[in-house]
Amino acid sequence: MNEPVQVYFQENKPDRDQVHRLRISPLICNASDVHGILALPKRLSMKELLNIEILKSGEFCNLVELSVRFEGNEWSELKCSTLIQHLSNAPKLKKLGLNHGKMSLSHLHQLHCNAQQLEVLDLVDLTLASTMEGQEQLILSSITLTELYLFECTEKYKESTLNYMEYTNLKILQVHVSPTHNEKYGEQQLIRFVSHCQYLETYSVSIHPITLENMEAIYANERACDNAIV
Repeated sequence: MNEPVQVYFQENKPDRDQVHRLRISPLICNASDVHGILALPKRLSMKELLNIEILKSGEFCNLVELSVRFEGNEWSELKCSTLIQHLSNAPKLKKLGLNHGKMSLSHLHQLHCNAQQLEVLDLVDLTLASTMEGQEQLILSSITLTELYLFECTEKYKESTLNYMEYTNLKILQVHVSPTHNEKYGEQQLIRFVSHCQYLETYSVSIHPITLENMEAIYANERACDNAIV
């Protein structure tokens, strides 16, 4: 980020409303760049800026796309939780990507409560945080979500989330692991999940081979596309 751009955003705060897409990654940003763009108090640390203060500031209310990469350390669950708490400050958000962090079922539930216009959810390399008593009763639902991507997340994370997600208007489901991962799992969770998808058009899954039970669950919905790609 060059200095003229930093100065421009510092001196023209209303223009932040024009920012529709934002990518946050500790791997590509440095503290001076982030301070310059957001014009936030210098007392804030780089890690706070990257994972928490970005939405707490309330300055980017017209965001439609947000992608955040966490650091994958012991603090990633707290940072992820705090970020989700402030998603309501981006009421127009339609696409959210979270990478390399730790989340619980309650985090996902809160995510949908705070991002009610969300259409695309892209979760990469996530680990399931410890599940507290009562979380197993949560139903993770959204009537606006049409695309769900689960890439390289842990087995426990994928099975747990698929077991409690209900996205009736979902059109695209992609669940993948590394090609070197040979274990197959999650058949019952996938069957349950797709049974709630009334409009599924794309089913791309590598964690378990397609089975007759999967096909029956997909096409059991009369509204499912007759040409669904599996």
